Amino acid sequence: MEILVMLGQLVLSLGLAVLVGSFLLLALPENKRPNLSVSPLIIAGSVVGVVVGAFIPVLQITFALMPRLSFTEAFEMVVLSYRTGLAWDFTLLGGVLLIVLYALFQHRNEWFFQAAYLALTVFMIGTIAWASHASSIAPVRGFVGDFLHLLAAAIWVGVVLVIAWFATTTSNWLNWLKWFSPVAFICFITMGVSGFLLMDLTVPNYVTGLSTSYGQGLFIKQLLMIPLIAYIVINSFFMKRWLSARKLNPIPWVRAESVILFAIFMVTAFFSHQAPPSSMVMEGNLSALSLLFLEGSLITGEALSFELGLPVLFFGGLAFIFGGLVVTAFIKRAPIAAGGLFGVASVACAYIGMMSSIIVS
Repeated sequence: MEILVMLGQLVLSLGLAVLVGSFLLLALPENKRPNLSVSPLIIAGSVVGVVVGAFIPVLQITFALMPRLSFTEAFEMVVLSYRTGLAWDFTLLGGVLLIVLYALFQHRNEWFFQAAYLALTVFMIGTIAWASHASSIAPVRGFVGDFLHLLAAAIWVGVVLVIAWFATTTSNWLNWLKWFSPVAFICFITMGVSGFLLMDLTVPNYVTGLSTSYGQGLFIKQLLMIPLIAYIVINSFFMKRWLSARKLNPIPWVRAESVILFAIFMVTAFFSHQAPPSSMVMEGNLSALSLLFLEGSLITGEALSFELGLPVLFFGGLAFIFGGLVVTAFIKRAPIAAGGLFGVASVACAYIGMMSSIIVS
């Protein structure tokens, strides 16, 4: 069931991204974006993916209640009285309205139809944020943080995914970059601020949390920002200046950025449904990955801390160098795979450096 929950979270995140990216881009004048070809089946499949992905936690709670109740009784109780079930009721409502509206007016290209589809998608994001773990801990602060995080991610990742995989030409590419670069920057800052807000609610001690699967997933997600920032520099700064002069095809490089964003979604789907860490090391909540580095330091009831030393300086420097080599690979017109390998190396070095510098407080 745990794997099904993770897959559901991944499908849900991708579905929201595709919907927001598609409707936002299609609402713009054609001279502000490359030509797009997004199949109605992609839109419908994304809506279904969001609804089904949000339903799996409902099913998980229902199965947990079944030893005491029948499936029908348990399901009715969840969808009528549990926060997760009530939120899914509204997610389903938003999904049905979106599919009906899109089926009736998909042939209409006016911006206000796209805006209506987008509004319903944002409504669905709100229902999912309401059902989040952070929202259950702090109803207002958690909801706002999770909603802003999901919305910013859907805008940024969605636009990149749709451009990377559904753009049919590179016409108006520079016009797209002119408005999307600042929008992506705003989304990046919003995700960072809201992410720290959520982390403050769910991770009482960040370093000690690295002993758990939740903390490991969160840490790897953050490390993936190293190659991601390198590709952002390539696709915004350098592409603006060299697109015409070098006669570059920008689509493969945007696709490379989208692969990293997909990896971040995968990692998020993994750790977001793990047990959140406590302020102390707990024997029943240890990560197998953390044991490779911390086995000698893990004492139940103790806290962990970070010690600045030679390992973190050495591997941190290597991570910075490999991150720079991602950009260098683009400048020197090396194969895209080379940039990808440098990106993986930067994440691995940063991870080893950090994990090798953790001690018992």
